[in-house]
Amino acid sequence: MTDTCLHCGTELTTRPTLMRIFLLKKTAKSMLCSACLNQFAPLLTTHNCPGCWRQMTEAGYCSDCQGWLQHFPKQIVNHRALYAYNDFAREWMHTFKRLGDVRYGQVFKEPLQQLITDHFPNATLVPIPSSQFSLTKRGFNQIHVMLDTLNQPYDSVLEHVGSGPNQASKTRQERLSSKQPFQVREVRRSSLPPAVLLIDDVYTTGRTIYHAKEALLNAGVNNIGSLSIFR
Repeated sequence: MTDTCLHCGTELTTRPTLMRIFLLKKTAKSMLCSACLNQFAPLLTTHNCPGCWRQMTEAGYCSDCQGWLQHFPKQIVNHRALYAYNDFAREWMHTFKRLGDVRYGQVFKEPLQQLITDHFPNATLVPIPSSQFSLTKRGFNQIHVMLDTLNQPYDSVLEHVGSGPNQASKTRQERLSSKQPFQVREVRRSSLPPAVLLIDDVYTTGRTIYHAKEALLNAGVNNIGSLSIFR
């Protein structure tokens, strides 16, 4: 039986570049053709924003993080991301969420594990929770799918208590002005980990991450980083 690309169905006969093999490693190499694999754009520039990891042409905080610093001068996130959120990434996540094919999340196993090991070795992984609307619609939390592939546990200490449309359906301004949708689960308030790494699929405005960080800070967690697949 001939292996075909998970995303486009092309027969797996061509080889991706050595850099792409290194970045996505054996899982993606065995599931994607060269054309699809090369569409992922690693965030490996000389300058990245130290707050959100956006690609920059010079050192320093990006305009988004400068805005967050004005509102939360002591809460700037320590964020890392794997890939740029380009058109292919948008299509990838749309297909993943629409079809519910867990292999779309498994592709990121090796680079995700490596990034966590290199930058957040002692943190407890905490996924950003989905709204009840999204869970009912999709039937799964895409962050859980990706974390289930790793060699370490994660801890769902946050719960989504917000209402209304999810972030993906909002305009930029609506996202920035959204109300706090998260809280620490009542049963966990007395036993929270000292260091937390928030995990999300996509970092756009930063509003979701800052909401999650605020909920944890209010509960007494002070060492908080964050990571997303795409930025």
